[in-house]
Amino acid sequence: MTTDRSILLVGTGGWGREVARAINASPRWCLAGLVDTDPQALASTRDALPAPQPPVFKDALSAAKATRPDAIAMVVPNPARQPLLEHFLRAGFPAFVEKPLVHSPDQLSRLGEILAEYPTPLMVAQNYRYSAHSRALRRFIEDAQFGRLREIHIAFARNGRNFAGHPVSRMAGPTGLLMELGIHHLDLLRYLVGQEPSVLHAEAASPLKEFAGWTRIDADLAFPSGTTAHYSARYNAAHDETPWGGSWNFIFDHGEAHYFPCPSADAPAIRFSPVPPFGWPKDLPTPDAREQRQNLLQAALAEFATSLDENRPAETGFADNCLTIKTAFAIARAAGWDFA
Repeated sequence: MTTDRSILLVGTGGWGREVARAINASPRWCLAGLVDTDPQALASTRDALPAPQPPVFKDALSAAKATRPDAIAMVVPNPARQPLLEHFLRAGFPAFVEKPLVHSPDQLSRLGEILAEYPTPLMVAQNYRYSAHSRALRRFIEDAQFGRLREIHIAFARNGRNFAGHPVSRMAGPTGLLMELGIHHLDLLRYLVGQEPSVLHAEAASPLKEFAGWTRIDADLAFPSGTTAHYSARYNAAHDETPWGGSWNFIFDHGEAHYFPCPSADAPAIRFSPVPPFGWPKDLPTPDAREQRQNLLQAALAEFATSLDENRPAETGFADNCLTIKTAFAIARAAGWDFA
């Protein structure tokens, strides 16, 4: 497959630099240009790329006019992203955006209205589901080699004091922990089970004075198949931190599986008890952290290109991502948050 589409990258900070590397290495995309209001971030990302380096711009609208790209990649946090995204969707530019798509039901409704009037392709980079391990685990669950999936226990824990100055520490209520971080876990949960959950119960607390919003969330969910899930997310872990993807335990009729969506290179991504007699691809490697990030981005970018080729919604397009976001909203409301 040849590089046949150009994409303009808006946002070149830490994660934007990772996205730039992935686009540069993609067989389907080439960088039309880099955009950022921060000249240091622009220069750093440009210099991290091999020659020939793409042109750089301070203004996204001027950059789009100058480069006429086939699509826009937006790695700009909300709320700054919303007006830019709306402009590009109205102008007909397919958009590849970072999660979370929105922070509130009002923002989601507004975006839905714009897409109804201007039906432009939009894909959200919910990356965890695109890993080879996640794909294989979903097949394992569907094949029912251990029987029916009964329970899922998801634990995420980090010491928030280590990044108390990060923008997420200043976000109110559920925004920092649930919408910015937990949205990854909820999307992967929906993908692996293949059904939409109902929220049975949720509670939240704010035990860290360094954070404006919630730093602990617990939620119980149920799926139509009878599978239940318990989700626990914490930014107040003094020790026993999990990887950013969390620690997942699956309980089946006849066995268990333990999964780390973001494993370390010296530990397996998934362990079974007992070991499956067949059907699990034992040769899946566990790459280092940077390679994991690049692999996930490459898979997401490939899906974006293929969805445009086939004139269909991307797997994590607007309609599907709405379901993930609405699950997060339901947890927040059940825990007492009022989005009004």
